[in-house]
Amino acid sequence: MKKTLIAFVTISLLAACGTEPTDATTTTTDPPGAATLLDTSWIGSRIEWQGSDFPIVPNSPPTIEFTADGAGGTTGCNSWFGSVSLGDTAISIGQMGQTEMGCNRL
Repeated sequence: MKKTLIAFVTISLLAACGTEPTDATTTTTDPPGAATLLDTSWIGSRIEWQGSDFPIVPNSPPTIEFTADGAGGTTGCNSWFGSVSLGDTAISIGQMGQTEMGCNRL
């Protein structure tokens, strides 16, 4: 169940994340793929699952970061981590783990 929840949160983060605009401009000829996520960090702004929104803990939004060593982030309370494979059109996160802090419920 925990792995399913972690996978759900990860997918939801990716779907709900946004980036802040920068002043730099980039020109590419090929559409960006999942591999362009390497060395980026994302902050979740909305979590939706099966048509229902889940509240985000104030001042503790969920995060996800992709590095050469793997993927990781926070759930708003606990930290999570796992291996990651970034392809042109797919993201695969495996061997996942999570801390088990005694976080207060919303």
